[in-house]
Amino acid sequence: MKSWPFICILILCCAYVAFLYAKKTKRTIHYVFIVRNQQHTIEGHIRNALLRHHWRPVKLYMTVIDVGSADMTLKVAEALTRRYPLQIVSVDNQEEVAQFVRTITDEQSVMSDLILIRDEW
Repeated sequence: MKSWPFICILILCCAYVAFLYAKKTKRTIHYVFIVRNQQHTIEGHIRNALLRHHWRPVKLYMTVIDVGSADMTLKVAEALTRRYPLQIVSVDNQEEVAQFVRTITDEQSVMSDLILIRDEW
């Protein structure tokens, strides 16, 4: 029974060391949302990405690639840039999407994870 305070202090110290290590080895994650005519779902996808990594020590980048939307997708995405760290790119075809994704992968470091999310068109 007398070792109970010692065990609590040991657990707190281990948690603190794990927190410092996680902070030191911060990962980079880049979400790329490839969308077309998704005005009703784009904000949900962005919020899910933010919530998924809210408590994790990651550096988060998000890019929305709009492929010729005819609805309000681009305007909704532009409004979201005021609330979220978001870059918007508008392209006309699949080849431009592939070229932009290649550019992103060339710029990212080795410690980066690239996550592509494409809604069905």
